[in-house]
Amino acid sequence: MIATVGRPRHVEDSLSLLCDQSLRPDLVIVSAANEADLPGAADRLFERLPFETRAVTGPKGLTRQRNRALTMLWERDADDGFVAFFDDDFVPRLDWLENAAREFAERPSCVGLTGVLLADGANGPGYDLRQAMQMIVQGRRLLRGGDERARPGPARALYGCNMALRARAARSVRFDEALPLYGWLEDEDVSGQLRQLGELVRSERLVGVHLGTKSGRVSGANYGYSQIANPIYLVRKGTYPVSSAANLMARNLAANIVKSAFPEPYVDRPSRLRGNLLALADLARGRLHPGGAASLR
Repeated sequence: MIATVGRPRHVEDSLSLLCDQSLRPDLVIVSAANEADLPGAADRLFERLPFETRAVTGPKGLTRQRNRALTMLWERDADDGFVAFFDDDFVPRLDWLENAAREFAERPSCVGLTGVLLADGANGPGYDLRQAMQMIVQGRRLLRGGDERARPGPARALYGCNMALRARAARSVRFDEALPLYGWLEDEDVSGQLRQLGELVRSERLVGVHLGTKSGRVSGANYGYSQIANPIYLVRKGTYPVSSAANLMARNLAANIVKSAFPEPYVDRPSRLRGNLLALADLARGRLHPGGAASLR
């Protein structure tokens, strides 16, 4: 499943990469906000692909878009196998799906998988497709060794840019549509739901690169508000640990304060800080909610 907004070229690239997978998917669902988010002449493109491809459109928002795709899938009574979620700017190694199938077969208790990234452009200026393919061919890893998302083994949470859910477990979860727009931490929420059903695993067999494309992202103020509102909301919901939320909010707030004077060219730190402060003000007033991010500019 691929959720997308404003990146038709990325969707086309993603579908092309799936054609090269050693295990091709039975069905690919592209969930977009509107027809303009899809590649040109999408119907003809879909007909040429070696797997069934369907598109679904509706209100924008990552969690809404992924839920619409799941609804379409469950109309097919698909309880076998697994469901993979890729961001439109994720580049998987050619054996990603094959290795996911192998992991689920070898680990009966596993309900959710996520991969090991060679590089994550979300933490920097980002990468293009050519750079990602070079890294995959070379097997070169740019993540710091201390990055929790880089270590294989049992996973506290899945990473939403590349994750797979056992189909029967996926039927029991929904993406929380109270998390608006980019749906930040939606993967933490789904992971919290899945932990009640079985094991979560980060597999070194599942390799890829997250481009971290900046187009199509929400504004700095929106994102900054979500950096405070979403962790607190998920703690109250019971799907995110208090310690993790506190640590994450403190790190983000500190980074936005320190770097606002000399921000990175690819991050609007002052706007993020403004969003942080607006969220903290709403928290003090007792009216903090993730949906507050949607009204900010």
